[in-house]
Amino acid sequence: MDFLVDIALSRLRARKEAGMPNSGEGESACCLMWIPPGEITSALEISGGELAGGMHLTIAYLPGADPVAVIRAVEASLAGVTGLSGSVAGLGLWPSKDGGFCAVALCDVPGLSELRTDLVRALDDAGITVSDAHGFTPHITLAFAPSPGELPSLGVPEALPLVVGSVSVVGPDSTKEALDVRDVILLGPPDTEKSSIPD
Repeated sequence: MDFLVDIALSRLRARKEAGMPNSGEGESACCLMWIPPGEITSALEISGGELAGGMHLTIAYLPGADPVAVIRAVEASLAGVTGLSGSVAGLGLWPSKDGGFCAVALCDVPGLSELRTDLVRALDDAGITVSDAHGFTPHITLAFAPSPGELPSLGVPEALPLVVGSVSVVGPDSTKEALDVRDVILLGPPDTEKSSIPD
C-alpha cells in the first residue's frame, strides 16, 4: 500500500510548494476513490506536477462518516458489479477551494457516473452523508498552482485506456505520513464490449 501513502505525501508537497494550505487538515471524513495503476499515472505525470504515486480519481467525499459503516454499504452496493473500461479524454482546469488552480486529466469511463449514483444511494440508505458541494466530473489531478499561469507546461495527454477495477475506502485518520486506508473493494472483470477505448 506504499502508493496510497504517496497520495497524501504528494498532495501535501504540491500544496506546500505552491504556497497553499493543506485542505485536508482538521477534517474528519471518508473518501471513495479509484487508484490508477502505475503505468497510467507514470504516463500522466508532468514535471512540476503531482507525483505519479499520488494520483487518484475521487468518487465521493463523505464528511464525518464512520469507515466501518461506509465499507459495509460499499461492499453491498458493489456486490456482483463488474469493472469499467474507458480512457483519458483530455485536459481540464478549474479553481480549487483554497484559492489556487488545478489542472486535471478528464476521464471518459462509461458507467462510472451510474456506479457512483448507485453508491450514493446505498450510502444515503445507510444514513451516510455524501458531500454535494460539487457535481461529479471524473478526473485525475495533474498539478496545483496559485494561478493558471504558474501551472507546469501541460501537453494534451494521450487517450490512455483505463480500467476501473476497484474502489478504495479511505478513513478519517489520515496524517502527513500516511492515508488511513480501510479497505479496497475489487470489482469483477470489465465487459470489454462496452469499452470506450479508442481504436
